[in-house]
Formats: sequence, structure tokens, C-alpha cells
Amino acid sequence: MGTLPTSTFKNYLLRILGWEIGRSTEIGPGLYLRLTVVKLGDHVRIGPFNVFRDMAEVRLGARARIGQWNWISSALPLVEARGGGYLRLDNDAAITARHYLDCSGGVSIGHHTTVAGVRSTFITHGIEWRSAAQTSSSIVIGDYCIISSNVALTPGTVVESRCVVGMGAVAARTVGPEGTLQVGSRVTAVKSGLEGLYFTRYKGYIRDIKARD
Repeated sequence: MGTLPTSTFKNYLLRILGWEIGRSTEIGPGLYLRLTVVKLGDHVRIGPFNVFRDMAEVRLGARARIGQWNWISSALPLVEARGGGYLRLDNDAAITARHYLDCSGGVSIGHHTTVAGVRSTFITHGIEWRSAAQTSSSIVIGDYCIISSNVALTPGTVVESRCVVGMGAVAARTVGPEGTLQVGSRVTAVKSGLEGLYFTRYKGYIRDIKARD
């Protein structure tokens, strides 16, 4: 059923299966496998060719967007043992295209935040060498953030609100303070006091194209 094209009829069928779907929400063709709870707000858009697999919860706030060719999944044995297994996007948050999100420990993304570009990797579980066992920890991203292309976020990462994480950065701790530009393979704040329309805008998904200077 998930492979059907976007339509009100598809939404009707998914509601029969227990999905909560708001008004004017569009769900593109993709693979939606073993999702326990799905709650989509009004005017949500999920693009085509995404994979959602083995998720305890997928919750998208009003006007949240997920683009195309993203892989979003969790490891069920970890979720059963430790909790997690959720993706939560607040209102007006967006994930663009071709990103990989391991949600075993849970991923929360604040309002008006954009996971931009392509090929960022969110990892929330791994092997602990001391115990020789698998463990998991959530990733939490604040409000009005930008996560650029090819960013790697490791288990337990917290990105404070209004942070911009530069392309190719690796985050393995709390990324902050608020309103800073963070770059590097060991992410470091290189500029503070960021200001701009992005951090105060009402609209979520960025469509505007800046004219040449």
C-alpha cells in the first residue's frame, strides 16, 4: 500500500490501518514496513522513494517535510530492550534527500530545523567495548538549526537551537552554545551570535532563491 502514488484514497487506506493523518497531507510512494505508530500533522509532505522500516513511532508536526530517497529505520531488538525507535519532527522541520537516519535510540528534530543537502548520517547505536554489548542513545536537534551535507551525528549528540553545522562535520557531544556556526571533523564553534532571517522566519521549507549579488 505504501507504494501507491500520493492520493486522498491512499490516505484513507492508511487511516484504516491506524495511521493518524492530518488535512492536506501528501504521502509519496515508498516502503513503509513495520511501523507501530504513525502520526502526521496537517500539510505534511513525504516525498517519493523513502524507506521507513521497523519504527516504533513516526511523528511529524504540521507542515513538516521529508524529501526523497531517505532511509529511516531502527534495530528492533535494541528498541525492545532499551526503548527508542522513533523519529519526531516538530512543526515546519524538514529533511531533504538521500540521508540515512538510524533511529534505534530515537531522533528528535526541532521546529524550523532543516537537515539540508545530502548524505548526512545519524547513528544512534553501536557496540560498547567495555561490556561487549550493543547500546543506544538518542540524537536531539534544537529549533532553527541547519544540518549541512555529509554531517555525521553519533549516539547521544545534542545540537542546541539556532546552530549551523557545516558540511562534513562530525558531532559526538553537545553542539553549542546556541546561535553558533560549528565546523570540522571534531566539531568546533568558529562563529557566535548568528543572526538572519532563517532564525526568525515563519515559513518552514525554504523555497526562495536568492538573486545574484
